[in-house]
Amino acid sequence: MKKIIALMFLVTVFVACKKSFFDINENPNSPTDVNITPNLLAPGALTTSGNINTGATYLRTVGGVGTRTRVDQLGRWLGIWSTNTFYASGDESKYITTNASSNADWRNRYDNINDYSVMLKKANETNQTFYAGIARIMKAWNYHQLVDLYNNVPYKEAVNPEIIQPKYDNGATIYADLFNEITEGINSIKGADLTKNIGISTSDVMFKGNKAKWAKFGNTLKLRLLIHLSQLPTSAATAGTQLAIIDAEGSGYLIENETASVNPGYTAANANPFWTTYMYGTGCSAVPNNFNRANNFALNTMKSLNDERFKYFYLPVRGLPGTSNSDWKGVDYAPLVSSPATKEDQLSDVGGSRSCISGTQGLGKSPEMSSWIITSFESLFLQAEAKSRGWITTGPTAETLYKRAVTESFVWLNVKRDANLLAMPPISAISPAQYASDYLAQTDAKIAWPAGPNDQIKTIAWQRFLAFNGNNHLEIYNDYRRLGVSAVPIPLSTDPGRGSNPIPFRLLYPETEYSFNNSNATSQGSINPSTSKVFWNQ
Repeated sequence: MKKIIALMFLVTVFVACKKSFFDINENPNSPTDVNITPNLLAPGALTTSGNINTGATYLRTVGGVGTRTRVDQLGRWLGIWSTNTFYASGDESKYITTNASSNADWRNRYDNINDYSVMLKKANETNQTFYAGIARIMKAWNYHQLVDLYNNVPYKEAVNPEIIQPKYDNGATIYADLFNEITEGINSIKGADLTKNIGISTSDVMFKGNKAKWAKFGNTLKLRLLIHLSQLPTSAATAGTQLAIIDAEGSGYLIENETASVNPGYTAANANPFWTTYMYGTGCSAVPNNFNRANNFALNTMKSLNDERFKYFYLPVRGLPGTSNSDWKGVDYAPLVSSPATKEDQLSDVGGSRSCISGTQGLGKSPEMSSWIITSFESLFLQAEAKSRGWITTGPTAETLYKRAVTESFVWLNVKRDANLLAMPPISAISPAQYASDYLAQTDAKIAWPAGPNDQIKTIAWQRFLAFNGNNHLEIYNDYRRLGVSAVPIPLSTDPGRGSNPIPFRLLYPETEYSFNNSNATSQGSINPSTSKVFWNQ
């Protein structure tokens, strides 16, 4: 596994063939520069986390090749995005995964973990405990995603320059330790002397040195892990232990208008990588992402539910005015026949921004937009499910938390009709909250709050699926695996080469592990993504 030891830092992040701001020097053998300090490391590490989470293209390799994570592929597997039919069928639409296809996901996350490991070392050496706490929490954020994708992974011996071939740790053991790491990270931040943590208010490009928000973020991350464990027989006991620690800490969870997101100073000239990957080119020069299109399943589900959010996740077909629902068009995943009707310019683009210059609406709002890490509405959905399961026994009801989560999704997208909307009549009196209220008043089982806990969790799963369109495909994948197809019946690929293959339960280890860490990788045994599962999905 590659290790990153030194930092090259500037001010923001470019994509594709441009050099990244806050990028990391990837020479695995160079020593840590004694002049590198936590305040110089933090912006780059956090910005990279944002890029990984949004699936944006960015430079993280010695050769300068842009890499991506699984946001695209998971979106297509799960009925959110699709492709137009002028792209050839491949392994992906047959649900065939390869060791080679895992290289970027694995490398990017371990590179980011190493960023935080160096930052933690430097922070401990200089008694800058705020930075140390950030490093611990963000390492946990990365590691849980590795476990969610691969199950057992290197942990205790990972990113150690003295260990070239790190051993693999059990996924369940890693999860258990992540709770401890998050707790220690929160305590480290809360006890920090801000005057000793140089530049924390500017170098912390997520919360600007706000202790309370970092504590809320850590607690919300714990709750996400607990929800992942929900189908295990020990889940209630684990939740009881961890929620008692959260309650004793006292900060609570992220709520409305508290999305954890990073922004190192994106501008129209140096735009957010999600914007330039999926949306418009710099200065509105292009729409660079012709590959991903709206998927019929998600699009038509939202249309059938009178869910205005589809207009903020996708764009009208190029050249159409966006004055009627029919101006938004999708396609099934891996359609059988190529035709002009399914060419990219006949289908809706992803991203849903209302302007190619700047704005406040949609998934891809503007070049200056922040990169989300955990959204406010995800936190509220997590709280609603934990309450429904009986894990949280105080505070608002599960129904109240659920409705707040749905409403916050509308608010986060800024769903309203006004003069800024593309060719839509100005009805500025309809606010995001009002749209959400009208939506929640419907009686469809995908929306209306049911009586029993099992049905409540299914309704929450439906609304998480809809709200996470384009911004949280990994959590949709986790829900699909832990709750099963009965919760959200996502259609399978129509690729005739798929045969009976299901959506894979996990990813294969990358080929680099079998090349450079073979004995430890092969010790994990034979892995079949169609049947092998991560520990919480047994």
